[in-house]
Amino acid sequence: MPTNPAALLERARTAWQRISRSQQIAMIVGVVVSVALVIGFLTWSQQTTYGVLFSNLQTQDASAIVAQLKTSKIPYQIASNGTAVMVPTNMVDETRLMLAGNGLPSQGTVGFEIFDKANPLTMTDFTQQLDYQRGLQGELARTIQQINGVNAAWVAIVLPQSSLYTAAQQDPTASVTVRMNPGSALDPGQVKAMMHLVASSVQGLKPENVTVVDTSGTNLSDAVNAGSLSNGINPSTYGTALDVEHQYEQTLGQQASSMLGTVLGPGKAVIRVNALLNWDQLQQDSTTYQPKDNPIGNQTTNNIATNGSGSTTGGIPGTGSNLVPTPTVTVTTGGSTYTQTQANTVYDVSQTVAHLNKAPGSVQRLTVAVFLDGTYDAATITSIQTAVSNAIGLSNTRGDQITVSALPFNHSTDIAAQNALKAQQQQSQIELIARSIALALAAAALFFFAWRATHRPRPRPMGASVALVNEVSQIVSPDGKLMAEVTTPLQPGEQSLLMTSTNDTASFLAAARQRQMSEVERHRAEEIRKGLIDLTKQHPDLIANVIQGWFDAER
Repeated sequence: MPTNPAALLERARTAWQRISRSQQIAMIVGVVVSVALVIGFLTWSQQTTYGVLFSNLQTQDASAIVAQLKTSKIPYQIASNGTAVMVPTNMVDETRLMLAGNGLPSQGTVGFEIFDKANPLTMTDFTQQLDYQRGLQGELARTIQQINGVNAAWVAIVLPQSSLYTAAQQDPTASVTVRMNPGSALDPGQVKAMMHLVASSVQGLKPENVTVVDTSGTNLSDAVNAGSLSNGINPSTYGTALDVEHQYEQTLGQQASSMLGTVLGPGKAVIRVNALLNWDQLQQDSTTYQPKDNPIGNQTTNNIATNGSGSTTGGIPGTGSNLVPTPTVTVTTGGSTYTQTQANTVYDVSQTVAHLNKAPGSVQRLTVAVFLDGTYDAATITSIQTAVSNAIGLSNTRGDQITVSALPFNHSTDIAAQNALKAQQQQSQIELIARSIALALAAAALFFFAWRATHRPRPRPMGASVALVNEVSQIVSPDGKLMAEVTTPLQPGEQSLLMTSTNDTASFLAAARQRQMSEVERHRAEEIRKGLIDLTKQHPDLIANVIQGWFDAER
């Protein structure tokens, strides 16, 4: 076998010239399509997957990021109407760090870096004050955007102009507009923290003068400025009553669920807790007295004694004793003694003074429902009921209740979801396999047709014509001239072609017939011969085209 490149090239050229034009075209088409399929398959298998680099970008930030990516020759795609930029997944983190080092994205806000480009020689007091206000607004917006759930924030501050001739100065005001991520919301505590953050950053600004709204137009600061909810709870401290109750119920339910999940198995028990909390604030003062066995606090005793004797002067009772001269009567008496004792005792009163401030949120009542998957006996259900009651802390004094029921769970939804997931995975695998098989079959078919075109055996007019012309003895032209005739029948292995034609434009192949033919075969051959003669008379052009096609195929 020649190894010289020139010889190989010459051999290939010779082989190429030997094949027909149709074979050459088929080979070229097959090679081109095969190469295209291989390139398409490689492109599809190595297709780059893009991930989100940044989303919800401002127009200026998106333009700056795209320019930086072009400079760094990093492939990118723009999505979401120009607000999102995507890069290959394996380059997302590295690209973010690179852009962050260049200060991108700036998130559409200007902070105190505004003074980095300012010229102090041309800056007036008004310009300096305005730049300071813009920088402060930008820094506050960036800080608020760090709060969980906040996608973007805008801050506007109104600072009244100071004047020496104004007695009453106006207070500064501020407004904050936030755009939340899908599914996120700010609770009152976060809104109040946001208001205090802005107020603490601006001199003279009070929290109640800060308005917080979201992009849907809801005033989030109204509930905070109201000071409390309808049930008297401070939202900044306790949140809403429903939120606290829901969190408390979830905490108790998770404690019991984790316990039963360890004992019965995951998903074998469902627990729901309903908590009724008392949100009333109670302030109580009480004084208690002890009437018995009181100690003596103060005791005093007074004794009075009188001794006397002699006479007393008296008069006549009535009007006469008042006349002048008044008659006088002298009475002589004997000695007398008088004694008086007075005691005063003061007892101390025992009393208790209590001042009670009861915080809101005390548990007023708990109700618990437990469902078990499967069938359990009464002893097991009672044991589970006791364990759950102790784990949650149920109290008979409050009237807490618990019910435990054992029922088979309905897993049809989970089963359907699992089946759908499996079907989707199988469908993906089938599509991948089918795509690969289709590409492989297409490539194999193209290679086969190309090989078939290059290795097609030369047409054998003898073998192809024997089936037809073996039945023909001669064909006569419409004018009665002989067009072709068959020589003396030869042996099957000695068949040959003999062309005798008197017409230059019409040539026909004649082949040898078998030596032995039955009468039926002769009769059939005669019918075929007559049919061919009639066909030649009626459609000479058709016969000429057929014969010409045979010659072309032979060449």
